[in-house]
Amino acid sequence: MSNGLSEWSGRRGPDVRQAMIRLESLPQARHGVRPPPPLVVDQKDRYHQACARAGNGGHLSPEIKRAPIEVVQLDGVHTIQGSVNPTRVLQYLRDPELTPRDAVGPHGGPVGYPIVVRAGGIRWLHDGHHRVVANLLRGERSIRARYLDLDARTPNPGLGVR
Repeated sequence: MSNGLSEWSGRRGPDVRQAMIRLESLPQARHGVRPPPPLVVDQKDRYHQACARAGNGGHLSPEIKRAPIEVVQLDGVHTIQGSVNPTRVLQYLRDPELTPRDAVGPHGGPVGYPIVVRAGGIRWLHDGHHRVVANLLRGERSIRARYLDLDARTPNPGLGVR
C-alpha cells in the first residue's frame, strides 16, 4: 500500500459526503476485494494470547454483557479484522443508528455498541468494525462502546505482551 493507513486516516472532515469520498479513497487490501480498516491491524493470535494472559481464554460474551458503555478514544486501537465491506460502511455513514442499541448477536451477546477489549496493554476492537470505520470517516476520534478492561483484574497487565 503506497498510501499508508495513517496518511489516509489523517484526512478527515465533518460531513457524510466527504466521508463517502474518503471511503472510496481508502487503500485496497492486497487481495483487492475489500479495503483494510483505518486502524492498527494486528494478529488474531496476539489478541487471544493477551486475553488468556489476562485470565480469559474462553468466550467473552458473559463479561461483555456486563461491560459498561464508555467513550473510547480510537487512536491506537488494534483490530484483528483485516478488511471491511465498503457497502456496509456506507450503510453506517448514511444511518449511524442502523444497529439498534439493544441488538443481540447470534452468539447471544450485545452488539448494539461497538465492543472494545483491553488486554495485554492494548485496546482491541472486538466487534463493530464497520461502525467504527464509518465514525473515523466522519472525522470522529472517539466512540461510545462497550468497554471490557481485562487488564484491570490482572496484577501486571502488559507483562510480556507487545
